[in-house]
Amino acid sequence: MHRSGTSAATRSLSFLGLATCRPFDLLPALAGNERGHWESRSLTLLNESLLNEMDAAWWCPPRSDEVIRWSAQLERTTFDRLRDAHRAAHPAARPWVWKDPRLCLTLPVWKEALAGRYATVLMIRNPLEIADSLAVRNGMNRTWALALWERYLSSAVEHLEGSPVWLSRYGDLLTDPPGWCRTASQVLRSNGLEVELRPETIDHVRSFLTEDLRHHTHAPDLSSGELTERQKALWHWLDSSVGFHPRLSTTSLRSGPPEDESLELATHRRTFIEMRQNGVDHDDDEG
Repeated sequence: MHRSGTSAATRSLSFLGLATCRPFDLLPALAGNERGHWESRSLTLLNESLLNEMDAAWWCPPRSDEVIRWSAQLERTTFDRLRDAHRAAHPAARPWVWKDPRLCLTLPVWKEALAGRYATVLMIRNPLEIADSLAVRNGMNRTWALALWERYLSSAVEHLEGSPVWLSRYGDLLTDPPGWCRTASQVLRSNGLEVELRPETIDHVRSFLTEDLRHHTHAPDLSSGELTERQKALWHWLDSSVGFHPRLSTTSLRSGPPEDESLELATHRRTFIEMRQNGVDHDDDEG
């Protein structure tokens, strides 16, 4: 999910030897991400265009079942185009790391396009902290931000079922960079990626990561009533599932009716569709 520490994690993984996209393709640093997004601008725009084709956007995303049905109807030429775009952004021979929160939503399309072996680092953060961050950066109200968080994370774990996944807390990365790097190197090696954890690597990560990266903090107790029961269950499952899963299983994830989340995001999605019909531009760079 956006504002979950994905930029900090991606940069840290690059220090371990994973290649990011071509330097000229990196999204520039912006307010709220002063040390860079560490993601491909071309692939981010491409991911957003995929969402647009489903009459959706990063801030009013489709349901996971919609994405799966839509992906199943795409022609082979579309997957070829996506694969070529990814190769253009990540031409390095060594293993790469690709970060874009939109992958929580569009992963079924890219799994078909890339058709390779991959491992996922799924960063998690207290959803109330995410809501506060989105309120500052995007002016989102709390109900909208929490519904967005729920849609992203529930879609992600559904699309990642059976895949190698490392669930990692953003706070753990900030408070213990050496421990996080050691775990990251073990996860990468267990998935066939050759990395070497050197003392200078941890020094680089330490110099990049400081507590001032985390502008919003909340106690882990989510009993304040601001989250729905479904959102509380999702967060409890995520937080209790931290660690590496060779084959992620969601059988223990309890979920209730998604009415609150669906209604909130459906309202914003109707607004987005009306904007497109009226020819109103929407700026997605802040996503």
